[in-house]
Amino acid sequence: MAIEQPMSSSIPVRITRQECQRQAQKCIDESTKAPHPVLQAHWLDLADRWVTVAERLFQIKRDPPS
Repeated sequence: MAIEQPMSSSIPVRITRQECQRQAQKCIDESTKAPHPVLQAHWLDLADRWVTVAERLFQIKRDPPS
């Protein structure tokens, strides 16, 4: 039996650029195993989103908001 956790935006989450890149690679690996081209495309889209998050993290660290 799975227990559902309520989603809350007030819980701080610490994620690194390396973790984003690792997750992106996992998505790419899953895309190669996907049985249908649509699923492959969705996995690759998710990988692209992880890469975008990693790039934003790098940008924020380099140029903190003022």
